[in-house]
Amino acid sequence: MIKYIVEFFTNCIIQKSFTIACEKDRIRIVQYFFRKLTKMNPKYDFTESVITSALSCSELVFKFLMDQKNSYSFDHFLQHA
Repeated sequence: MIKYIVEFFTNCIIQKSFTIACEKDRIRIVQYFFRKLTKMNPKYDFTESVITSALSCSELVFKFLMDQKNSYSFDHFLQHA
């Protein structure tokens, strides 16, 4: 049980750090967390991260995320347009 709780909070910290890095245009941190998140879950949904980077004008991060071979929820994009 404790193992799952620790895993849960570790994943939350990684996801929150990834979101902040996307917002602040920290490309190397984004690349590191991108690899870590895709290793943990190959079908991780990066749609929210792409939107965050676009809205905060983080060009390098936005380009990096769009260049990756991921599927994004375009319905979600349209909701933020």
